Amino acid sequence: MESVERLVRLPPLREDLDLLPGGRERGGSPVWILHDRPRNRFFRLGWAESVLLRLWSRAGDAATLVALVGSETTLRLDAAAVMRLLAFLQANQLLRPEGEAGIGELARRAERARGRWWSWLLHHYLFFRLPLVRPDAFLGATLPWVEGFFRPGFLVLILAAAILGLHLIVRQWDLFWNGFPYFFTGAGVATFAVAIVLSKVIHELGHAYAAKRHGLRVPTMGVAFLVAWPVLFTDTGEAWKLTRPRARMRIAAAGVVAELGLATFASIAWNFPDPGPLKSALFTLAAVTWVTTLGINLNPFMRYDGYYLLADWLEIPNLQDRSFALGRWQLRRLLLGWREPPPENWSGRLQLFLVLFAWVTWSYRFLLFLGIALLVYHLFAKPLGIFLMAIEIIWFLFLPVVRELRVWVTTPGVSSPGSVLLLALLSLLGLALLCTPGEGRVEIPALLKVAAHTQVFPPASGRMAQVGVVHGQRVARGDPLFTLVSPDLEAEVRQNRMDIAALGWRQEALGLDRELRSQRLSLIERLATARSRSQGLEALLRQLTITAPLDGIVTAIGDGLTPGRWVGVETALVTIHDPAAVVLLAYISEREVADLLDSEGGAGRHFRTARFYPSEPERSSIPVEYVASDDAAMALLDQPMLASFHGGPLAARKDSQGRAVLDQAIYRLHFVPSVAVASLAHPIPGSLVWPVWRPAPVVRLATAAAALFIRESGF
Repeated sequence: MESVERLVRLPPLREDLDLLPGGRERGGSPVWILHDRPRNRFFRLGWAESVLLRLWSRAGDAATLVALVGSETTLRLDAAAVMRLLAFLQANQLLRPEGEAGIGELARRAERARGRWWSWLLHHYLFFRLPLVRPDAFLGATLPWVEGFFRPGFLVLILAAAILGLHLIVRQWDLFWNGFPYFFTGAGVATFAVAIVLSKVIHELGHAYAAKRHGLRVPTMGVAFLVAWPVLFTDTGEAWKLTRPRARMRIAAAGVVAELGLATFASIAWNFPDPGPLKSALFTLAAVTWVTTLGINLNPFMRYDGYYLLADWLEIPNLQDRSFALGRWQLRRLLLGWREPPPENWSGRLQLFLVLFAWVTWSYRFLLFLGIALLVYHLFAKPLGIFLMAIEIIWFLFLPVVRELRVWVTTPGVSSPGSVLLLALLSLLGLALLCTPGEGRVEIPALLKVAAHTQVFPPASGRMAQVGVVHGQRVARGDPLFTLVSPDLEAEVRQNRMDIAALGWRQEALGLDRELRSQRLSLIERLATARSRSQGLEALLRQLTITAPLDGIVTAIGDGLTPGRWVGVETALVTIHDPAAVVLLAYISEREVADLLDSEGGAGRHFRTARFYPSEPERSSIPVEYVASDDAAMALLDQPMLASFHGGPLAARKDSQGRAVLDQAIYRLHFVPSVAVASLAHPIPGSLVWPVWRPAPVVRLATAAAALFIRESGF
């Protein structure tokens, strides 16, 4: 064995590497940092690896190195540890190339790293960095100017001012909230861009000055593009040189505190100007900085400031990778009865936290990457967008699952046979459920209302003499409701009677006056007209006693209808509903109505067992019969009480005339109850529900995917 170890020659290390102390692990073991200066990369090593590196140049082969470690330290290592370190050094290009073979290997690695242009573009279009400035000298020269911002009293001042700013905003929350439409104006977009740039410049300067204050070099600052969205960055990689986690936390928190100070200033200043461009600009600055600080920068589930703060607070470097390894181990243990020991030993509570952190991060990233895939799809032209979306889903969502399943399959002997059998049975059951059609139900919003109703108006203008009805009263057809007095109408009747008498006298005098005989036909026509008018006026006079036009219930009475009030012909006196005539209006989306109305047997086949479930709990469900459906989708909702801005289930918005404009194509279906319905004093919202036979979920998914692909690809 020793002869084999002596055959393993140890290549020399690169001369531009630094081995620095890195503090201690959470458990107390020492840590060392290997700094690759040309690439500004840092590698965290344990005690054994640091000892091997310090003695590396004194040994020509693995056996000699193992012997040196055993003679000069208390460590007892074998050649396997040396070989693992050698593989690590080779993989990260930390060895000095020797001869043409070494140089050729470096060239081949560089060529593989570059790859073809299309391969580089495919892997880097989502995220790439563009260094812009080398700020180290500038930061060193201006550091004394900002030294006061790093004193403890400044942080206390910022926190107190933040509380004050939030308090002032909450006091005028409606006014603050009403400022959001400003975002969607041309000036709002420009102000938003300025606010983003200003807040991010201050944020990155906070990181940079904090790093410089700890004696670190800040080699570059620039802009990174995340799904085509520009994001400023600062290279603070040298923070790994700091041995105390609290010092690294100060660097990570400096950007958040700087941006918090800007948000605080904008929040307080927003309260003072009068409404106008300045107030809108301060609103934008406050809203943008609060959202980016609390919602993005402090998010621990992505590699932003919140993640590094959490990692240093827990004193767990590489928190994400280590928690992911523990999360995978726990998942295998639950599903497969995995008998392997955990990748690292932690206390019970910390282990539970790391597992939950890993699982929550996976869930968060699943939604995030799915959103990024959809964003990529919409950002690019359709053929390219579909291709890139598929790449994102495969690379970020599908392949990690495949890699984990490969571990399950290719690692025999560490799983419990019973757990594996149970998992297989559950998987088969799930697959069977996905492939099995079944009965489901469809639920759509509906409104039960009376179909027959009428509004009663006065036949003529007049003065109210008697009110004989009250709200909620049941009336029969012909029952008196109101009595009006119309002096103008009565005067017309009297005048018309006098005209009839005069015309009658002149007709009787035709035989006595030759001149009147010449007007005989005209007198007869005028008398007939006057008598006809008399009949109409007399009928109108009788109608001043207003009666119920139908059997029903009085559901509305005009405001202020008391004896003595004058009313015009346009005044609605009363509304009467016939509670026996009830109709159900249901509202269904365009996607659902197509399947119903175009299927075999029409919509009536689906609705044979439909029932209406009122929102009023004291009313029981009602079976209904399908009558008809509208031929065209509705643009305006005919029942505003169902609109979302009134708390209803249908998404709608108000137009300039106060009408309910639907946000999507909605069809109206007409039903009648199959049984007698108790009288309705007002419309009753609820849900129309009916059972349907659904295809298997996998069939529905494939159909929807194919329809989406055909529709969006423009084929």
